Amino acid sequence: MKEIYEIDERTFKENLELFEEIIGIEALYRKPVRQMSLGQRVLCDILASFLHNPKVVFLDEPTIGLDILIKDKVRKLIKELNRRKNTTILLATHDMNDVEALCPRIIVIDKGKIIYDGLLEDLKEKFKMYRKAKIRIKDDVNEEEINKIKVLLLEKFNDVISDCAIKSYWLDISFKKQDVNLLEILRFITNFIPIEDIHTEDIQTEEVIKLIYEESRK
Repeated sequence: MKEIYEIDERTFKENLELFEEIIGIEALYRKPVRQMSLGQRVLCDILASFLHNPKVVFLDEPTIGLDILIKDKVRKLIKELNRRKNTTILLATHDMNDVEALCPRIIVIDKGKIIYDGLLEDLKEKFKMYRKAKIRIKDDVNEEEINKIKVLLLEKFNDVISDCAIKSYWLDISFKKQDVNLLEILRFITNFIPIEDIHTEDIQTEEVIKLIYEESRK
């Protein structure tokens, strides 16, 4: 790569030292590619992309298929190289954890059309009215009854519930907190089936992106 990009010796050594400082991969420099794991090859590919100090780098799904430890190294590497070298990085990804960790600004595209272009924090602020409730159904309730309550919930609260999913004995419900009181939803559910636990949390970035797509298709 040094010869291909005609990188001078000083820049080459400085970047190798920087890469080692950030993620410590000197042991891979002389390791044959065929003996590397997928994650190690991805790391080396990304390093090669930055070796000649480019102004702009395009990365397409850089963490796909990687284990959690290698993903963390890839994200750390990208973030640090962006900060230290002021490199513009365009990241194409479906992994919302990548978005959360790396992207202050995001562009959402649907069928070739830009439907959002702005800061991630502004996007979260736009949808902060949504809340998620995770409701645990008692074990003695059968699957048919749980599926039925999902249908009834979506019929009853059609305008305020954006999503309702069944995961084992849990009902995951995303709703507009300013339009409906959670107690009202719980009372409705307990008219039909018993529950034994509930957790509430802010909706995740992945759900926010889903809401943007749904809004754009209305």
